[in-house]
Amino acid sequence: MKLQDLMPVALMIVVAVIAISIGTQIVSSIQEDQCATGGTYNSTTGTCVNSTGQYEGGAYTTEASNASHSGMMGLGELGGWIPTIALVTAAAVVIGVLVSSFAFGKR
Repeated sequence: MKLQDLMPVALMIVVAVIAISIGTQIVSSIQEDQCATGGTYNSTTGTCVNSTGQYEGGAYTTEASNASHSGMMGLGELGGWIPTIALVTAAAVVIGVLVSSFAFGKR
């Protein structure tokens, strides 16, 4: 194992972060567009509100709202693991470099 093995891993993590952020934006946009009456989806209360802030009952489907909310929460949870994955990967590469240099360095 060489220190050069860290570059593809770092590139993979960057691509994963970009994919997660784009996915979160897409799911958020889907969730905001679920108000059939032209209102805005309030993710805090889980309701559609019009421009004056009044509740528009029944303007979105509960199943679709729950699905998009679960998708957004799942992507957020996955995004929270990226620093841990990066740290463990970097540690594995450093340990591999140390072990290979001590084990095979005296040949």
